[in-house]
Amino acid sequence: MFRKRSKTTENTAATASTAVRPVWTFSSSGWLFLYHFGVIKCLKDLDLHRQVYTIGSSGGSCAGAFLHMDTDIDEVVRFVLSCALEARSSFSGLFQLKRYLKNAIRKFGTAELPNKLEGNYEISVSQLPWLRNRRITKWRDMEDVEQSILASSCAVPLAGLPVNVPGLGYCIDGMFSDSQLIKALVLGNSYFAYHDHASVTICPFYSSRAHITPSEYVPLWWAFFPPSPEELWRVYKLGQKDARAWVIKNRGRTNLTVTPIPDLTDEPEATVLQDGWHAWENVGEEISMLATGAVARLWSALSHVLEALGWTLVYWELAVHTVLSAVVAALAPVLPDSLKAGGSTAMAWKRCRDYYALLLSLKMVLKMVPALGGRIRMGMDAIDRIFSLSFCFRLFWFLKQSA
Repeated sequence: MFRKRSKTTENTAATASTAVRPVWTFSSSGWLFLYHFGVIKCLKDLDLHRQVYTIGSSGGSCAGAFLHMDTDIDEVVRFVLSCALEARSSFSGLFQLKRYLKNAIRKFGTAELPNKLEGNYEISVSQLPWLRNRRITKWRDMEDVEQSILASSCAVPLAGLPVNVPGLGYCIDGMFSDSQLIKALVLGNSYFAYHDHASVTICPFYSSRAHITPSEYVPLWWAFFPPSPEELWRVYKLGQKDARAWVIKNRGRTNLTVTPIPDLTDEPEATVLQDGWHAWENVGEEISMLATGAVARLWSALSHVLEALGWTLVYWELAVHTVLSAVVAALAPVLPDSLKAGGSTAMAWKRCRDYYALLLSLKMVLKMVPALGGRIRMGMDAIDRIFSLSFCFRLFWFLKQSA
């Protein structure tokens, strides 16, 4: 009924049949699991859902189950939007995630679902008290399915108390035991262990390293505090657009047998949710517009100092990554596979060169100079590379967007 994640087969499927089947993983998401539903809608439209083995955690466990259900995804999304509207109506509504999930499972689930999921799906949970990761692969009835999904989505305290899973005892959100922040930040691995060896990874967070991830900025805090139903609907449509774009780009390089893809020009693109790569760089100008006189000059000077300090932290982070990547590359021949990021010495040296190239950038150095740094404009390609390689830069970016 369940199994422990091993170090050598962390994210492989539970059965031997998955050796010839693509493995798709749906990550933790919170309310952004509407993005997962958009991806699932695309897979169903392209008739790809019958071929894949799926792994889900947290919000991804709920969304991923619907990939194997004969249900109108648009109808499911409309139900989720009504739950989001209720959650926004009161403070207590934010802590009713378990009730919303339970209602959705009971509304759209059928008695045949356990048999449909078995051999095609597994759910990641964290077993208490030691937060051991467990993968649930078998279910006796709908009650077992419901308890498994509720446990995998139980982000305490937003989703209430731990859930009692038959055969495992009390469990909580799978993200607590599947996260690997150290490997992600130091070695460049994915942030979740179940992503490492999957064929295709899906994550609704903008800074993710997954294969299918938002092509437009989606605020991180929407995972915990749902935006308006209109914005969530755009997230859903964005998931469809990004999934279709990925399939079109990769259909010749995967083992997916893709049915003819419909003309995408009839599908209206999701509206841009947030804008502005240069917003973070223009912090001094924005502050100056909000104040006058001495206060404006004080804030302007302070903003230049803070901006320079931020770029200094980013630069030192890249320097540390360069050294660590070089050490890992040098020791790659003797390191165990579990510690290799990318799986080869060549990939390790490539990451080292990527970090080192940014350190040699004159604009990066000038960015650390107060006042002068604010006048230096970096190209979109450079910003994109820094965003993907620097955790500090992504953190400052999200803080700026939330301001």
